[in-house]
Amino acid sequence: MSNYLVVADVNTNESISVVGRNLAIGATGIIWCVYTRGALPNTKVYVAYSSNSGETWTEENVSVDDARHDEPTIAIDSTGIVHVTYTATNRAPFATAYGIFYKQRSVLGVWGAEETVSLQDTGSNSPMSATAVDSSDNIHCVISTKGYGTFPLAWNVIYIKRTTGTWGSPVQITDVDKVQSFSAIAVDSSDVVHLAW
Repeated sequence: MSNYLVVADVNTNESISVVGRNLAIGATGIIWCVYTRGALPNTKVYVAYSSNSGETWTEENVSVDDARHDEPTIAIDSTGIVHVTYTATNRAPFATAYGIFYKQRSVLGVWGAEETVSLQDTGSNSPMSATAVDSSDNIHCVISTKGYGTFPLAWNVIYIKRTTGTWGSPVQITDVDKVQSFSAIAVDSSDVVHLAW
């Protein structure tokens, strides 16, 4: 098992958070790590990557706006595109609520525009997501969030797929009046999606 020191120069007024699926290794062997850092309430999403087995790391800022960002996850597709989902506040029409957002980094190292995956009026509670990629490089996202189904005030599990650059409609996996959280996702070699929560 390998251990990595990804970020060493943290200021005393900053916090770093590593929650969810935060490591990925691309087909070329580059190691990627995603995390949040910064002084509250304006934490940002960062990725760091290493092409020499974790000896040195290059850090990039994924989110540049002034808002709180939390719980990022990462996946790498077969072409080397980096896919990141994260929670953030300060998005219309629910400026104080959290939503799930997505960005991708091209193989040329350019971050694309932010896309909305899910935005519900969840109050001050942060939804949680997990991300996976299938053999056709479609993005699969599972979210534990409020705002859906018969029990919109309860945390339930939602699944959303991104195909050819477009996010599909949310599919409600659970609809119960109990907390359904800490969801996880994996896609097997037959492109069957597996969820756990």
